[in-house]
Amino acid sequence: MRFSAEAVSSHDAGEQRRRDYNWNSAGIDPAQYRFGLTDPNPQRDGVKKALTPALDPELQPPRLLPKLHEDYKATATDFLGRPRALGTGDRPLGPGHTFGVPSMRKGREPAASPVRKTPESRDVHDLLPACRFW
Repeated sequence: MRFSAEAVSSHDAGEQRRRDYNWNSAGIDPAQYRFGLTDPNPQRDGVKKALTPALDPELQPPRLLPKLHEDYKATATDFLGRPRALGTGDRPLGPGHTFGVPSMRKGREPAASPVRKTPESRDVHDLLPACRFW
């Protein structure tokens, strides 16, 4: 019960505890022995290498890619918190530009002639009583 009494005793955080280990039986000098697992290849100057990548010999130099690849990557990937680029951004089009194809290449459309007032269509007074919508 001695262990449980020590476990529940109050002590400050980080306070050195004496647990009465027998170090001589294990052949360990606690003043010189390093506890824990050590890395055989420790990373040195990690922050310094992150801020100045030229110091890291293992880092590959950046490769230049074609602009077509960079444009595709910019439109095909979704970025977190940004709207997706659908390719409908600013275009260098003039103010008179309209999209679409003209319906006829030469002349006027045939459906527009009855709508326009021609001299022949002004003299149809005899047809007015037959039209109920007039």
